[in-house]
Amino acid sequence: TTSTCTPQQSPAQPEQQVLPDIDILPAADVVGEAVETITAPSVGKILKFAVPAIGVWLCGPLLSLIDTSCVGVLSGTVQQAALNPAVAVTDYAALLIAFLYTATTNMIAEARETDRGVDGKMPRTSKTFVGAMQFSSFVGAGLGTILFIFARPLLRAIIGNDGFSPAVFAAAMKYVRFRALGMPAAAV
Repeated sequence: TTSTCTPQQSPAQPEQQVLPDIDILPAADVVGEAVETITAPSVGKILKFAVPAIGVWLCGPLLSLIDTSCVGVLSGTVQQAALNPAVAVTDYAALLIAFLYTATTNMIAEARETDRGVDGKMPRTSKTFVGAMQFSSFVGAGLGTILFIFARPLLRAIIGNDGFSPAVFAAAMKYVRFRALGMPAAAV
């Protein structure tokens, strides 16, 4: 691209434009009706939301730590060796349904805004919540079924070779299948 410059202007210093002073009108003058002011949430309200939200994301690693410690204390080294690939398969599968959390939060927020001003009842919020719970249950059941059926090829894909002990592989498969039974609850 080429740029043109006037003799008084060099390319290093472009001409600066001065904007005229603009008066900002209140929203009520523009819209023609009273506009509800929105106040920023307090730090306490933010913490009430943020602490449980952080807890949701900490559940997976904490459960894996609990699994590892229980298996280490109560079982042998074969089960301990089987735990890592099995946890990888189930955690990666659970990441596939992470969209449900974001989508449900957005849908509930939109429904609550729609139900604002309705006397004590929230019909759209309730319907949206029930629908989201049903959908996530179906998705979790489907994912659990896929994990249960395809545990063997998924574990082979994670492990990467056939040099794995058959005892460790069998223990990992049991663990994946057992955890697959909990996927509907994990999705909700």
